[in-house]
Amino acid sequence: MSAVDDFLRKVLRSGLLDREQLQTTLRSLPKDRRHEVFAITEHLIANCKLTRFQTYKLLQGITVGLVLGPYQILVPLGRGGMGTVYLALDTRTQQQQHVALKILPPKVARTEGRLLARFRREMELSKKVQHPHLARTVEADTYQNIHFIAMEYIPGQTLY
Repeated sequence: MSAVDDFLRKVLRSGLLDREQLQTTLRSLPKDRRHEVFAITEHLIANCKLTRFQTYKLLQGITVGLVLGPYQILVPLGRGGMGTVYLALDTRTQQQQHVALKILPPKVARTEGRLLARFRREMELSKKVQHPHLARTVEADTYQNIHFIAMEYIPGQTLY
């Protein structure tokens, strides 16, 4: 199997693109460049089909965790005491809304009962709180044993 075939299989396995989306995008890549993994990744990035973060993960062989239910993880935004917050795309709507997706790592959920309880409490409280000066919680749930909070994404600088 060639490196290109391996990469394309990883793209499909990740769930970030389906076969039709991938084929359609690759048709616009010159034929003499279709045998180069680097050319393919750059073309997918330039056509807004994948982010650099996603291609980096795929090139590392990571295909799991780039899609969480209806959310496509685009890029990390920050790290906190309990997990990581990612910029993600909610694919359920035509407009594909951006959200800030806070994820408790599965390993932490399995081994740190106190942190899991704290995250679950945050999930419940975030659903109840509504204030014009706070990011709105879109969804707080568990998907395949991964606990997450999807919040309104507010672009700008961090409060730090």
